[in-house]
Amino acid sequence: MRRRLLIALIPSLLVPACSDGQRKTGEMGNIPMSDLVQFKQRIDEIARAAGDLTTPDDLFRVKRFLEVYEAPSPFVTAAAGLYADPTETRLHKEITGYSMQRLPVDQLVWLVSQVAQLASEGKVDPRLVDRLAFPPLNWRVQLIMNYNQPNVRNLLERLAQMPELSEERRAHIRDQVLTGRAREEVLELREMGQIP
Repeated sequence: MRRRLLIALIPSLLVPACSDGQRKTGEMGNIPMSDLVQFKQRIDEIARAAGDLTTPDDLFRVKRFLEVYEAPSPFVTAAAGLYADPTETRLHKEITGYSMQRLPVDQLVWLVSQVAQLASEGKVDPRLVDRLAFPPLNWRVQLIMNYNQPNVRNLLERLAQMPELSEERRAHIRDQVLTGRAREEVLELREMGQIP
């Protein structure tokens, strides 16, 4: 019963599946409770196998994580639901964020927007927004690499104004990401073979 109540409270966060199996961004709808429950169980299995995430790269040793990471689109609505669930642990939410790094950029923008809204409302730790939007450089850095796309730029400008994020992060977004300097740095590091 408690899970049903939670689902009833968060439908505005969720994106419906399209007839072709892809998710549309920007449209709101409901997620089947079974999808959310299955995703939560999967994240719990990953957390037990990975440990405390002292080194997030340890996630790449976990087969169940790789299954989501390599093809995250079918899980994006469940990921939003997991972030919105106040009973979920920070560890589960961090794993969820890492597992979503290969989303198409539009879906990642949508998910980061949802989590940023939750942080603005005091419902999630703002550091989860930071981790989702700006993972370590050896992970995917989609917002940095696509900073000049209008939807990404709008999100970055919103994040740069979010008082819940640290001043250091907001300054980084303003001075490095929105100017393209962070993208140039990533390209240089890739050219030198220091990051994938």
